[in-house]
Amino acid sequence: MSAIANKERKDPQPADWVHLIRLLKILMILFISFSSFHWFVIKRVENLPASSTLSQTSVQKGSSTKIYTVKDGDTLWKIAYKQYPKQNPLEVVKEIQKINGMKSDTIKTGQPLKLP
Repeated sequence: MSAIANKERKDPQPADWVHLIRLLKILMILFISFSSFHWFVIKRVENLPASSTLSQTSVQKGSSTKIYTVKDGDTLWKIAYKQYPKQNPLEVVKEIQKINGMKSDTIKTGQPLKLP
C-alpha cells in the first residue's frame, strides 16, 4: 500500500510542472512572434517616405488664408465645422479668433473673416 500512496503523491507534482512548462513554451512562442512582428513593422516604417500628416500641417500653416463672409445664422463653430469637417472645430475656432485678432466669439452678418 505504501508504494501506491507514494505514487499518488508524486503524480500531481509532475503534472503541475508539465503545465508550467507548457505555459512557458506558449509564452516564449508569443514573445518571439510579437518581437518578430515588431521588428518587421519597424523596418517597414523606416522605409516609408516622410509623413503626409506633417506635410499637410505645414501646407495649411504656410498657405494663403481664405476670406469667408459671415452669413445670417453663422457662428464660429458652424463655420469651422463646415469649412474644416475633418479637423477639431474647437481648434479651428481658436485659430480663426487668433488670425482675426478676436477677443470674443461674437460675429456679425457680412463680416469678413480670415480662415486658416
